[in-house]
Amino acid sequence: MEQPDTLSGSLLDSVLRLAELNVEATALTPLLTDVLSHWSNQGDGTDALITGSDRRGADRLRWAYFAVCLQSDVFSNDFILALDEAEDAAIHRVIFDGYPNCSYWRTPTSTLAVSRLLLQFLFQRTPLMQGHFERVLPDTVKVLKAVSSSDEPGVETILLELLTDAEGTRWIDTIRHELELYRRDVRSQTQKLLSPTDLAKVLSGRGPINAQDLKALVLLILEEVAAELQPSPHNLWRLFWDNNKPKVENDCRDVLAGKLRDKLGFFGSFEVSPEAASSGGTRADLLVTYGPFTVPVEAKRTSHTHLWYGHIGQLQTYTLANSTEGQGIYVIFWFGNALGVTPPPAGIKPEKPEALKAALEDLLPAELAATTSVVVLDVSNAAQAAKVRKDNEFNKAKAAKPRAPKKLKKLKAVAEELPPRK
Repeated sequence: MEQPDTLSGSLLDSVLRLAELNVEATALTPLLTDVLSHWSNQGDGTDALITGSDRRGADRLRWAYFAVCLQSDVFSNDFILALDEAEDAAIHRVIFDGYPNCSYWRTPTSTLAVSRLLLQFLFQRTPLMQGHFERVLPDTVKVLKAVSSSDEPGVETILLELLTDAEGTRWIDTIRHELELYRRDVRSQTQKLLSPTDLAKVLSGRGPINAQDLKALVLLILEEVAAELQPSPHNLWRLFWDNNKPKVENDCRDVLAGKLRDKLGFFGSFEVSPEAASSGGTRADLLVTYGPFTVPVEAKRTSHTHLWYGHIGQLQTYTLANSTEGQGIYVIFWFGNALGVTPPPAGIKPEKPEALKAALEDLLPAELAATTSVVVLDVSNAAQAAKVRKDNEFNKAKAAKPRAPKKLKKLKAVAEELPPRK
């Protein structure tokens, strides 16, 4: 390594791998600083390091990649300059092929730092080169996955920063999609449901053992209520309507409070309080209480102007109370075509309750996904929906019924006109 001008291509790769295994970082840092400074001087014709075997900058990129994996804070600028000088094919061969498993040192911190530098570079290069987006899309997704799959803290922050970096480029939708997938994965890993043991305690009358279990029980009851709404012989959806019109929000909340109160009473002494005093002088739409534990419920209709922010703003003010342990539930009343949906801040307006639930969950930051649940109750007119389904089925059956040929119809009509035989 003390004779860098003799190293190139696969030989340089082998030497760097040996150095990774056998040379201390403290000894490598000054050597790498010297080598990369020579590369930086190549442009002005002074003291340049020339290997003569790779005009596309692959060797410079190898040195810079090795260095940034060792100390990203020291060599990040050298790495970006090397990327800028290299062609896409060289970058793919040296870095992306096998990334991140074939990178140097492969520490989680190093992988995150290098991945971010790579993505920032790609965002900047794409607008400058025709066909670049399509050409490097698979490699870019690979780097993104290395970020989102990391167990290091601050992954969501990095994805949000990358979202800002990608603003105005074709990468914005790719980053936004990866952020949504990351948040969904976090929710699936951290949402706590009642364990069989804890559920047995509730059923035996001993009640939830903390606010998390209380919320999990309320969610189970809400699922039961939802099952009685659409479609069901109980026709509970009618309770949310008044003279063929959706009830106002507070009336819907009171109906839900009554159903929760009735069903929770089976498990013990629970309180369900509408407009209950909460933390900071605020009042929660509903507050479910069991012993020292409480779970606030914020409820809105789909037309509410704050539909898309209630769970990340208003609800969180209620969860500041110590008795909630940060737990909260966001309930939305879905009336179908009878009541509009407030347009989302971005993307397509949901047309089904399941789509609205997913869209609201995607807006939850990772730190809230573990404590905040979203429930969309379909209280649309089930009778009207059933009539539409019945009409559609009738029309389909009618269309499928075989028809007599026109000639046979005509002969039948003529036969009917003939006088009867004597």
